[in-house]
Amino acid sequence: MNSPTELRISDIHLVAFLVARGFAVRRTDGPPGRREFVFRDIPEATVLSFYGDDDQVSARALLDALRNVRGLLAQRLSHE
Repeated sequence: MNSPTELRISDIHLVAFLVARGFAVRRTDGPPGRREFVFRDIPEATVLSFYGDDDQVSARALLDALRNVRGLLAQRLSHE
C-alpha cells in the first residue's frame, strides 16, 4: 500500500482551487506571513490543471473556498 504524500502550498489561489475541487486542508504550518496549507494525496494532474487552465470550477465554489481559506489564515493568526 502506498503511503499518503503531503503537498504544502503557499499560493492562496491554488489552495482555494483545490478546496473548491473538494480536497481538504489537513493543517496549516509556518510562521505568519509564510503560512503553508498542507494537503494529502493531491494528484499532480489536478495541480497542473490549475496552472494550465485545463479545468473548470464553479465561480461560486471558488469564491466560497477563497473566503474560507482567508478565514483559516485569520483564525490561525489570531491564535498566535
